[in-house]
Amino acid sequence: ATEAGAGDVLNFEEHDEVGRLEWVLERTNGRGADTTIEATGAPDAVVQAMRFTRDAGRVVVVGQYTDHGPVSIEAAFNPHLDLNKRHLDVRGCWGSDFSHFYRGVQLTSDPVRSAPWAGLKSKLSRYALAKAKEGLSDASVGRVIKALISPR
Repeated sequence: ATEAGAGDVLNFEEHDEVGRLEWVLERTNGRGADTTIEATGAPDAVVQAMRFTRDAGRVVVVGQYTDHGPVSIEAAFNPHLDLNKRHLDVRGCWGSDFSHFYRGVQLTSDPVRSAPWAGLKSKLSRYALAKAKEGLSDASVGRVIKALISPR
């Protein structure tokens, strides 16, 4: 994220929810983030994204492409306190359309705008079908961003 231009980053695995919220509030003068993007796929992350976002801010949920179930009891989502009272604009995205791919091609074909993303290419790996288990293992521990499984 830093290489792609992020001003500051936090490893969520090293902090609990309270620590994460404190981190966000410290960097936003106590307001919360203007926009929070939930891209993890963890149901509790949606509730946390709402809590990390300032009043009248925007939450974009793009990580819930498969059903990972409801939020945990610990997340204790309260629609009044976590959403309505805060006037949040929550947007979900389940799929993509041609315009997303078109803009992606424009970005990757521009040498200046694509420079921060060039390092990601080294994190893509192709695996033969017989090595699918290895590819999934590499992806699960972060050795690769995307494991492409080739049936041939």
